[in-house]
Amino acid sequence: MKTLIEEQTLRTLAGSDPETLLPIIEEFATNSQRLLSNIEHAINNKELGAARKDIHQLKGSSGMLGMIELFRFFKAFEDLTIEDIPNNHLAEARDLTERSVQEAIAFLSNPPS
Repeated sequence: MKTLIEEQTLRTLAGSDPETLLPIIEEFATNSQRLLSNIEHAINNKELGAARKDIHQLKGSSGMLGMIELFRFFKAFEDLTIEDIPNNHLAEARDLTERSVQEAIAFLSNPPS
C-alpha cells in the first residue's frame, strides 16, 4: 500500500517525543474541515480567489506536516479553474485528508524504531 506521509518529515518535526506533534495533527484535521467547507462555499459561489486562498493554505500545511500525497493533491487543485474542478473533487479532498491524518497519527502513536 502506498504511504500518504513522509515519515522522515514527521520524525524530524516530532524530535524525541512523537506525542508532542499529535495535537498539531489534530488541529490540522479540524482546520482542514473548516477550510474545505470554505472552499466548497467559494466554488459554489464562483469565488475562485477565495477558494485558491484556502487551497493554498491546505497545500502548505499538509506539506509542512509531511502529508505528501495531500500536498500533491492540493498543488494540482490550486491550478484548476472553477469549470475544471470535477464534481467529486471535494469529497476526494475530504477522504484523502482524513486518511492522511489517520496515517500520521498512527505513525506518531507507534513510530518504528
